Amino acid sequence: MTSASVRASARRVYGAGVVLLLALSVALIPLHAQGPHPSARLVSATALPINARSDSNVPMVWDLVDGVPTLFAFASWGGAPSLLAGPELAGLREVSPITLTPGAGHGIWMESVIADDGGTWYGFYHHEVPAEICGRLDRTILSIGIARSRDRGLTWDNLGIRLEGPHGTSACESTNALLIGGVGDPSAMLDSDRNFLYL
Repeated sequence: MTSASVRASARRVYGAGVVLLLALSVALIPLHAQGPHPSARLVSATALPINARSDSNVPMVWDLVDGVPTLFAFASWGGAPSLLAGPELAGLREVSPITLTPGAGHGIWMESVIADDGGTWYGFYHHEVPAEICGRLDRTILSIGIARSRDRGLTWDNLGIRLEGPHGTSACESTNALLIGGVGDPSAMLDSDRNFLYL
């Protein structure tokens, strides 16, 4: 069994099938603040299925296409993200695999997408490379990169890796079956004034 198929098998377990986990499938509901500290509580929510294979987040963006509201989504499987589009969640269909230039190598998972006011989208992706530094090509080290799209997510300019673990922090002796260092699986959100990005 190859390391890619091991990762894919493990992701199927972790992904629990083709299930969309919207930004908060378990919603955080703010409560009235009592004093200077806000509080929150977890509320159960049902899973929302999509018509695509995915082993990561499925970020979504609404946009107008010829005046019609259209939902765009990105489903990544085995390091290959695809663009989906449709009138609503139940109507999402795959448009095409996305193109990232230059390519990142070893696959990416598009984890979060933010649209600016000018029609440009910014994608935050999870990137894995074989753990060569540890001499363990059956394990991976993670990092987070950023990409930019000006055509509603079909093609992306790779802006490169922007967040990675400090040098020397890989857990080379780890018994983890997949990952032995780095950072990955990002989620991104703009504040209400659209001034700050939280990653």
